[in-house]
Formats: sequence, C-alpha cells, structure tokens
Amino acid sequence: MDASKSIDGLKLKLSKSDDILLSLTPVLFTLASLFLLYKTNLTQWYNSTPYSPSRSSRVEINLLFIAIGLLGIYMFYKKDQILRLTPVYSNLDIKKKSAIINTLISPFKLTPCKTDHINFREFYLIRGFFSLSMDLDIVILTDEKGFYINVTDMNKRWIFSWGTYEHWTTKIKSAIETELVKYQ
Repeated sequence: MDASKSIDGLKLKLSKSDDILLSLTPVLFTLASLFLLYKTNLTQWYNSTPYSPSRSSRVEINLLFIAIGLLGIYMFYKKDQILRLTPVYSNLDIKKKSAIINTLISPFKLTPCKTDHINFREFYLIRGFFSLSMDLDIVILTDEKGFYINVTDMNKRWIFSWGTYEHWTTKIKSAIETELVKYQ
C-alpha cells in the first residue's frame, strides 16, 4: 500500500496495481471454475483423455472446481472488508488527534512509516520473525470529523485473515476511544 490512499466515502483507495489484483483475482477464480465445470460435465473433453476417470473421481474433481468457484465468490466479499474504513468520530482539532495517534505507537509496538501528512499516518506491526502470523499495515486517517482506521496484511495475503484485521481494528479503535475520554 502506498501514500495515495484517501477517504472515498468510507472506503480506502488503493494503488492501481493493488486495485487490479483485488478486482481481477476473484473474477479469474470464478470464471476458471465455471469453465472447468462446463468442460468436465457438459462436453466430451474430459472423457477424451487416455486415462478415463471413474465416476467417484469425477465427483471429487467437480467438488474441487466448486470449491475454487466458492473461493472466488468469497474474494468478492473480502474485497469490501479489506477496503473498509472504521470510523471513530471526534471533534478535536487535528493536532490533538495526531497526539492521540502518537500515544498508540508504544503500547502496540507500531513502526511508523515515513509520511508527510498530519492527517495520514501509516504504521507497520511486525508480529515476529518465526511466527506464522501476519505482519500488518495499519492506516489511520484523520479529518475534522474523526479518525478512520484500516488494517490489512503487508504481504497481500488478503483473503486469509481469519479475523486478524477485525481484531486489530477493534483494539486500535478502543485505544483511540480511551484516549479521547482523556481529552474531553
């Protein structure tokens, strides 16, 4: 992800390559699944191979192609979750909001990225060298209405989050709300 992100409604705007990747992958998975199901079941293409499969292996292959299609449909669903910004509304000025964001760096062990904007902050959360867990990219946008939080995977394994994005978004949101109480 790069610094060209902005608030577009309550969705995150990604770079062109990330947007193409997120849009094209689910379409390709779904179309490939439908094509292979069609070729396997409605044409003689599958029976023309020298190794004619048995009836049970044909069912297993159909289940595999259906699973690929369901994965493509699931990717359409995950795209909206990946781009969603979680709002925390506040009427504080931008400098106080920036101070609140600075208080989050130490408890969450965030590594700040180089950003020149006071209303756009990006952090990395490296969760361990040997761990199988994800390294996270945390974006916090601010404007006169409040904070907007987005958490995604740095390595672009977007569909395999297992609730990690939601967990860290909730943690950061509650920490911001706790800090907001101190300022009011």
